[in-house]
Amino acid sequence: MSSFNSLRIQRIVDQLNPDELSVLERIAKRLLMGQKQYGELNLANDKRDWNEELRQELLDVIVYAVIAMEATKPTELDRFVTAAVEALKP
Repeated sequence: MSSFNSLRIQRIVDQLNPDELSVLERIAKRLLMGQKQYGELNLANDKRDWNEELRQELLDVIVYAVIAMEATKPTELDRFVTAAVEALKP
């Protein structure tokens, strides 16, 4: 990463609270995991259909959420998923 990009990221990081930093850390770790598994992300050369990738991943999330709800009825997760599904409706 160029020093310019590093400085831009650092300026953002400096404004985040500890909880926000934890979220950012999880995202960064996930990107690194993907980098190890698939190589570095290069959007200019990656020919995947990102809308289709997103659709498939969201369907997986819904499946896992329903399984979790069935396995642990009723929980905070149940209420969260219900609210999230409602929020996604047009």
